[in-house]
Amino acid sequence: MKLIEALNLINAKDDFGDLMTVYVKKEWIADSDTIIVPQPETGSISPVDGHNYFLEVFMIKDWLVDLDSSEVSLETCNRIIQYAINDA
Repeated sequence: MKLIEALNLINAKDDFGDLMTVYVKKEWIADSDTIIVPQPETGSISPVDGHNYFLEVFMIKDWLVDLDSSEVSLETCNRIIQYAINDA
């Protein structure tokens, strides 16, 4: 799935536990290939199937909690990408 699709899935459903992690193939853009997997028990952030660590689901939920819309916009997606690059 694409990153923006993954963000919308996380936003729409509460079935993603806080121990899930999002991994995205670089270069990180809204259309980048994305997977959501359980956090490794070791705490490692090593790549998974060619996807690089992006953010934990709980961090993304914190970003999305204040959305006025049920759909994640490209602007919000880009802000989350910038957070993942610069602050995570």
